[in-house]
Amino acid sequence: MHPTTRNKLRITRPYELVVSDLAAIEKAAESELTDSAYATQVETNIENRWHITYDHFIPTGHCPPRFKNNGAVWSPHILAALDVLSSFTHGQARLASEFLEEAIKMRIDEGDDTDTVVKPEDVTNAIGIVYEHAGVIPPRLTKKGGKRGRGKERRKAARGKGKKDNSLAS
Repeated sequence: MHPTTRNKLRITRPYELVVSDLAAIEKAAESELTDSAYATQVETNIENRWHITYDHFIPTGHCPPRFKNNGAVWSPHILAALDVLSSFTHGQARLASEFLEEAIKMRIDEGDDTDTVVKPEDVTNAIGIVYEHAGVIPPRLTKKGGKRGRGKERRKAARGKGKKDNSLAS
């Protein structure tokens, strides 16, 4: 039996504050993001909010290559963006991960980039998708049905109409 309601992501911060945090990350110099105290704080924030480490948050197929650089294992921009994502999705790592996977799939489907490794813009797009699904911002990232899908729906509707019309004629 399917549940009557689906799990919904609870957003705990206004969109304007999240956007200002993302803008601050983009403006921040690389040295500020790689500072060991900042990196430790980001990792602690993620673990406290999601109750998992950032290593376990992203599926292994999407994990960037591991490197040890000034105490950080991943790109500092990815970690900072994940910190922002975790800041409004407390305790909901699984649902947030689904939005991140959706953003990665969109990037791969839309462009020439077939790399499945998570990138900072994927995390930023996932944040946008969350707020689009919530109706806070107008949809621009979420997928719309393609021509192929619309045609399929029309064919199904046409087949359904024909059957209904035939049954009424009898």
